Amino acid sequence: MTHQRPCMKRADGSSSYFINDLISAANTNDRFKLLEDDAILPANLSNAIHPLFRQLEGDERLHLALQVASHFLLHDRLLEFFVPLLHGCVMHDPQSSKEYLCDPLVHASKAKQALLLSSVRQSLDCLADRLEISFVSQKQRVWARTIMDDSTLMDSCCCRAFQTRLSPKIELTEKFSQFYYAADGYATATRSGQFRHDFLFAVTLVHEVVHAVGVMRRGNLNEPHYRLNSPETEWGYAWENFMFGRIINPQDKTKAGTQILMCKVWADAKAANVNGGKEYSDVSMSWIAQWFRNETWNIARKQGPTAIALPTTHFKIQISHKLGAWIVRSDNPSVCKDIAALYRLWQLYNQRFEAEDCSFDSRKISNLVYYNGLTATELQVPNVPVPQRVRDAPKPSMIRKLLSSKRQSMKKSTPSANKYTSVTNTPLVAVRRGISACGAQRKRPLDNDDYFLPPVSKRIRPPPPASGFTPINTPLIAVHRASSPCSIRWKQPANDDDADFLPPTRKRYTAVSRDHMLSSALPPSVYMANAALPARYEWPHSGLTNDDQFRNSEQRGILLSDDLGKEDLRYPA
Repeated sequence: MTHQRPCMKRADGSSSYFINDLISAANTNDRFKLLEDDAILPANLSNAIHPLFRQLEGDERLHLALQVASHFLLHDRLLEFFVPLLHGCVMHDPQSSKEYLCDPLVHASKAKQALLLSSVRQSLDCLADRLEISFVSQKQRVWARTIMDDSTLMDSCCCRAFQTRLSPKIELTEKFSQFYYAADGYATATRSGQFRHDFLFAVTLVHEVVHAVGVMRRGNLNEPHYRLNSPETEWGYAWENFMFGRIINPQDKTKAGTQILMCKVWADAKAANVNGGKEYSDVSMSWIAQWFRNETWNIARKQGPTAIALPTTHFKIQISHKLGAWIVRSDNPSVCKDIAALYRLWQLYNQRFEAEDCSFDSRKISNLVYYNGLTATELQVPNVPVPQRVRDAPKPSMIRKLLSSKRQSMKKSTPSANKYTSVTNTPLVAVRRGISACGAQRKRPLDNDDYFLPPVSKRIRPPPPASGFTPINTPLIAVHRASSPCSIRWKQPANDDDADFLPPTRKRYTAVSRDHMLSSALPPSVYMANAALPARYEWPHSGLTNDDQFRNSEQRGILLSDDLGKEDLRYPA
């Protein structure tokens, strides 16, 4: 039994002869080289054919087109598109009620990215054993579509990402094959004519391969949005937007071969109507011919598809439902003259209909034409925003963020070796509990450790204390309270009114002099500190310096972060 995919037929939103006449008028005498360009270079591709297209590989006439199609599935920077299709979870956006795919590559380490891309290659090779490609009669009014076939069940599959109940089948219009095999077709066409036909055939093939991956992955024809901002649930258009930044549309299908190609920005109908209507731009032969050169693919392999420039726009044709008219825009004054001449012919056509008393023809409302002159720069700006093409820039993991913030806080709180800050003019006593979660305390060195002391620096008057405290010139006690281990209370322990600032389980000590304090039997958590603090200190009971402790903790965090990217691949339902 075969299940046909609804709405999988490749749309042709500009098939009326009106837009074909407008395109021909705007490109009178091929002024923009949309049909022929003698300056284009011959093809120099040398890559092998992808296993997906082995059914068509034996025909030499299809070889160049299959080489281009294989390049789309050859390079890592281009295979990134398929990672969400195979490994992305389906997310739900409550605000827009959209279901879309998450991209596992966004937060993946380099090792995990390589693992995901390797899985994509394996999946495409596995798909080659299940995919069927055929040409169908033009009477079926099918340009290209992907359907599901459950007539040949598979007991197992070489790829864990795929189900085994259904197999995909790609059907293409026989218009492609007829031109390839006709005696006066592909063999006798010019280089430009061959390139246009090969390019459109390759793009259409990969467009449908994307849908076939969805059938094998999900086992049905329901596709979520590729990204949250995708205009519609159409993975084939999502791939064209990823690869070209535009949707490629063939024109004038009444003639043999592939005629002028136009393109449009991927947008839903509502957004297009709000911005004046769908807008089609021309595609020159020089832009098409570059895809048959190794130099172009080397750029795409290294930098991704966005490194290839968009087609240069020479004119635009917009379908305005609000005005019930066509709007032509260009920076060439000759286009205006030729469009005006075409409009006069359309008026004569309407007069003939009225003279013959013909019933109202819907075509009459479409022959109104407006011309709008723009600069060359203004022509390159589309009327709707271009959807996101490539994935977001990688973001640091939460562990790396915490390590980075910890590093910054340590830099701010730890004085440098060349700059020392004196807090008071008298020695201080720092008291903390043994269970305190705070960082290390500076320890006053013994007499035989004087070489650790920094040179004497100028005393700096401390900043004004917090409200309610009075500056003092006598020894102080610093207490780390158990209730707030990171806060420090500075208070003169001279009378009983200040007992609330001291730990309830410890005896209060009054610093009378340095010698007295050194000779006192203080608990292990009490340390002397000089007014000029040493830059190097020890962590209590560890024997490691502060730098060693931070370095160890940082390494542990990085290792943990790397481990997150080494788990087995998961295939969400």
